[in-house]
Amino acid sequence: MNNFRIKHIFHSGFHIEYKEKILLFDVCHHLDQYENEEIICFVTHSHSDHYNPDILKLKENNDVIFVVSEDVPLEASDDVIKVTKGDQAFVKGFDVKVFGTTDLGVSYLVKIGEESIFHSGDLNWWHWENDDYRKQQEEQELYEREISELVGHPVDFAFVPVDHRLKTFHRLSMDYFIDKIGPKYLIPMHFGNEYQSIQHLKTKSKTKLIKSEYPNSYIF
Repeated sequence: MNNFRIKHIFHSGFHIEYKEKILLFDVCHHLDQYENEEIICFVTHSHSDHYNPDILKLKENNDVIFVVSEDVPLEASDDVIKVTKGDQAFVKGFDVKVFGTTDLGVSYLVKIGEESIFHSGDLNWWHWENDDYRKQQEEQELYEREISELVGHPVDFAFVPVDHRLKTFHRLSMDYFIDKIGPKYLIPMHFGNEYQSIQHLKTKSKTKLIKSEYPNSYIF
């Protein structure tokens, strides 16, 4: 754990340090802080709050491998690995398993040293209060089905959407993920600038919540 640190960049963007490497997940902001680094840059999907084409500029001053969902508009190459649900890869010493989503793209389970992290991307229980009952049921079943495929895989750190736009239903994914997967730590994400929207979150489970308070800050 001494070689393992987590920074919440913004929204669903995270920076994880392990020894001499940096793993980035859905980082769209503060890209100019990297220079002379060895980076594995993961992108879950092409939505503009998860994918910024400027990530390619990281190659100018860093050694970078990109692992991206098939829908991301980058051509596969020696330094761009395109993935889809069910794929497995070994990237610069890290085991990567690719899981599904309830929206666009994929989610990632990555073994980092002794720790396993799961980045949900847009894998979320999208229960919008204005949807009709049938649509709400479909969203619930879809989320439960995707999470069932993760059961049995140890997760130490889970990055899970807690989207304030869902109002009273914003914590459905968090609670279900904790109940079914039981990560050691859960980090809420996908709330934009609304940092205050997660500060009240609590859980009675053994899972510890890690809540960021401002952009580009170390949280672990």
